Amino acid sequence: MLVIFAKLELPASDSAWIEAIRKRYDPQQQMIEPHVTFVFPFEGTSPAEVVAHAEAVARDARPIAFRLSKAAAVRDLDGPGSHLSLLPEDGAREMRALHARLHSGPLAQKRRPTAEYLPHVTIGAFQRHDDAERAAASLPDVKIRGALRALQIAAFDGVRVERLREAPLGGS
Repeated sequence: MLVIFAKLELPASDSAWIEAIRKRYDPQQQMIEPHVTFVFPFEGTSPAEVVAHAEAVARDARPIAFRLSKAAAVRDLDGPGSHLSLLPEDGAREMRALHARLHSGPLAQKRRPTAEYLPHVTIGAFQRHDDAERAAASLPDVKIRGALRALQIAAFDGVRVERLREAPLGGS
């Protein structure tokens, strides 16, 4: 499967705080760094075509400054579980626009038609939604500023994430 995401550029103290929470709640913590997913894992499109498309979209985009402002429990679209996520206030509109641009051309059919895209940073996974809600309620107020500066195009086999290409936003 392929996936397109952007790593978070954060102050070291905020990165350490997020990683401490992920270490406790996120089974993918060792697999991948904190990120925003723009195209969820998919199959059926050649890696070369995906890389070319993502690079073209990235060149026409700008880096995204964001502010994560809320921890929330978000139900899993693909199963019965829930995720603990950090949601952006500032930068959310730009993230939704980038998500939409990536879901054009060869990736137009990869968009999930049943759900509106919710920009987020996953920091935990739970079997039960009420456990995710309790974890979200236990976190202090969130005020994390950062930036997204590049798209990562990667192969994902359910166990490992293998980077195929990095595409800087704005071509920088």
